Amino acid sequence: MATRTDIHNALGQIDAEIAEVERTLEELRLQRRGAEALLARLPKLDRSASTVTAARRSSGGNAEIVVDVLANAPEGLDLGAIEAAATEAGHPLDNEQVRSAVAYLRRRGDVERVRRGVWRLLISTNAESAETPALSVLPTPPSEGVVSGTG
Repeated sequence: MATRTDIHNALGQIDAEIAEVERTLEELRLQRRGAEALLARLPKLDRSASTVTAARRSSGGNAEIVVDVLANAPEGLDLGAIEAAATEAGHPLDNEQVRSAVAYLRRRGDVERVRRGVWRLLISTNAESAETPALSVLPTPPSEGVVSGTG
């Protein structure tokens, strides 16, 4: 038969496990908010045929490429690194095209200057205007040992 101490220890262990699940749940909620914010921004980046000409005039048509590159670098990249990453992805851009696209995205409020010559993509929630990294907000599977679903 279990003693009072054994039961208290078991309850303490259960409380610790509940706290861990709650921390994981909060992390997942944060990731979901970030993913929703990213999804809300996508229609602005998905150009229809009628707006492609205007986008090319204002940004050299390369803003989407720069967004894709910066989305994979939450800490930001300098112009040379953006140029290299775009070229590696099959979209060769020269320095002037990158600068033009970054200037366009800055005017739209889609990028911010981290420090001199380094730019980062901004993803903000509507109410909070909080910054979150772009692709790192996509949900990740919960860690092992976390109980999910209904029993």
